[in-house]
Amino acid sequence: MTKNKEELAGDIALSLGILSQLYTTRMNKLLSEHGFTLSQFSVLSHCIRQSDEKWTISRLAKVMELNQPGITKIVQKLLGRGHLSAEKDESDSRRKYIQVTPSGLAELQSVYKSLAPDVTAWFREWDAKKMTDFDEHMKELNSWLDKNRDIFGE
Repeated sequence: MTKNKEELAGDIALSLGILSQLYTTRMNKLLSEHGFTLSQFSVLSHCIRQSDEKWTISRLAKVMELNQPGITKIVQKLLGRGHLSAEKDESDSRRKYIQVTPSGLAELQSVYKSLAPDVTAWFREWDAKKMTDFDEHMKELNSWLDKNRDIFGE
């Protein structure tokens, strides 16, 4: 029996939930060898992807979809390890701008390199076309979810 779009969407949502849990658990185990949690790694990765920008805690919290105390704790940990730097706003001393340091970039590159064998193994049975198609679908879903963060059920 052919499923309708609503049933297929439900199946995909369930699969994404399971995938999210499996990915989170696996990455936390792999990253713990480098002293990172997935949240810390994600914040550092995000800051590097847009390294020309200076980030405030509130902006990072919004983009990462974490509360301010949570993002503050992550940023403090990364500041303490020298992976991020904080610069006070000249017009508002309560505001700090966060940036990745050269050592933060070097550490992240080292972690990416060490993760490569495991990540490559995830797709060992896939050909390049299947990987490309999957990547395109993931980017499309990512874009939709990003644009519709606060819109539900439409």
